[in-house]
Amino acid sequence: MSKIIMLCVALMVCAVAGCKRAASTPAVVPAPQPSPELVDEIARDEGRLKELRRLCVEERQKVDEALCAASALAARKRFIADPKPRYMPLPMLPKHLPP
Repeated sequence: MSKIIMLCVALMVCAVAGCKRAASTPAVVPAPQPSPELVDEIARDEGRLKELRRLCVEERQKVDEALCAASALAARKRFIADPKPRYMPLPMLPKHLPP
């Protein structure tokens, strides 16, 4: 009987300790939303886009977070709007493969 009580007490202590850890985790700060005009402007200028992407990767502390978000959205926009296919499907395999 005392083993059951000890087990219950141990479980309650673990539950309380787990609740305190979960409550003390810092909140995630949402990324800034850049204006659509800025995203369009960066997407039109390929040289500026490449330079901003390089700066955001190599020297993140020197670049504004909103500018990095805008350059990422501009790169995505250019990739999706590109009419030529970047990835070609594999050719169709024959139905009967040789052994």
